[in-house]
Amino acid sequence: MLHSNIAIILAAGMGTRMNSTIPKPLHKICGKEMLRILIDTLDKTKVNEIYVIIPPNSKEIVNSINNKNIKFIEQNTADGTSGALIKAKSEINNSINTLVLYADVPLITSATIDKLFDKHINSKSEISLVTSYKENPKGLGRIIRSSKHHITNIVEEKNINDLILTNIKEINVGVYFFNSKWLYNNISKIKLNNEEYLLTDIIDIANSQSKSITSIELDNYNEGIGINNMSDLSKANEIVRKNLLENIMLRGTSVIDPNSVYLDLDSVININCSILPNTHILGNSNIGNYSQIGPNTTILNSKIGNNSIIQNSIINESTIGNKCKIGPFSLVRNNSKIMDNVHIGNNCEIKNSKIGTGSKSAHFSYIGDATVGRNVNIGAGTVTCNYDGKNKNNTIIGDKCFIGSSTMLIAPIKIGENSQTAAGSVITKNVPANHIAIGIPAKIKNLNSDRKK
Repeated sequence: MLHSNIAIILAAGMGTRMNSTIPKPLHKICGKEMLRILIDTLDKTKVNEIYVIIPPNSKEIVNSINNKNIKFIEQNTADGTSGALIKAKSEINNSINTLVLYADVPLITSATIDKLFDKHINSKSEISLVTSYKENPKGLGRIIRSSKHHITNIVEEKNINDLILTNIKEINVGVYFFNSKWLYNNISKIKLNNEEYLLTDIIDIANSQSKSITSIELDNYNEGIGINNMSDLSKANEIVRKNLLENIMLRGTSVIDPNSVYLDLDSVININCSILPNTHILGNSNIGNYSQIGPNTTILNSKIGNNSIIQNSIINESTIGNKCKIGPFSLVRNNSKIMDNVHIGNNCEIKNSKIGTGSKSAHFSYIGDATVGRNVNIGAGTVTCNYDGKNKNNTIIGDKCFIGSSTMLIAPIKIGENSQTAAGSVITKNVPANHIAIGIPAKIKNLNSDRKK
């Protein structure tokens, strides 16, 4: 099948300068792998098919990306960027235009790719590429131009032995559009250069055939930065984080101290929120309208409803409803679901539990593997004793219950609606509706009969 436009991402480099056991394309920028960032960008462009060149035995990369629409091709020998591209010759042959990018240049935008594509099509060039200018271009490939401003060569830093070339500030970003038929017929003509076949040498071949080479210049240099080590990765994280925060502030969210707030690419901040200092909103998190998050708060893969307040707390893999107040110093985790108008006060932990609408646990409690009904009051020091040494057991607390301070609920157990426990009680048996449990171990009395007396 002939595809109009394909993209080939070169991701087979070993990334030794990262000094990490993590494959280079899987290092994350604001919570997302570099390779995934590039794939998501390409999904917004005119590219029809995406191919990724990877090293041999790279199941970690394939499994991490986990995208059936992406085709992975192994480069069995480390013979350079052109050597990598040759592995995709059949795919190139089945396309009209081929976009080539490097996995370690992940911040390139869809707008730039579309601009390059338009220039490539309108100029009917064999090669179109992206350049940029840097005051100190050390370590980067230089663009060599003729007196008529035509691109005549790209010289890698390690091959520069001329002071004039050293002072050139126009650099190669590493994003190219090729006429696929021309690329297919010429990619194998690249000669070995210091034990590598370098893609940049294809510029010489095009010029020798008097083929058209065009370029566009980046509006923002940061878009074309390469990630070669952990320092570069840190700088890329800072660039993306600042852009994310700038965008949410322009949409009306208050961020008092942007330098202390961290936001991941897949997180969503809705309108008129307030993000206080030292707040981390990570993973696939969603913050509802008019909510206040922070200070000193972490939200990970969680959804926060509208008009809620989370302060000095951690919310992990959980859902918080509307008009809730959590914290300070509380932890909600493991798929907990907090319904609307719930108050979880200081030093509380909620684990794998559902807390019903209007309920509250003001301080110092542990609620684990529990279902708590509506309008329940949980006193200070209450613990659902969910682990018996072998199994985690469930606690069920009905609507409108009053759980006294320092109550121990020995799971599995059920407290019926409108029931109570006295302070300091140890509850080992189910408590029917409209009863009170008192003592160690607790004795159960009918609330209604006591009231009649």
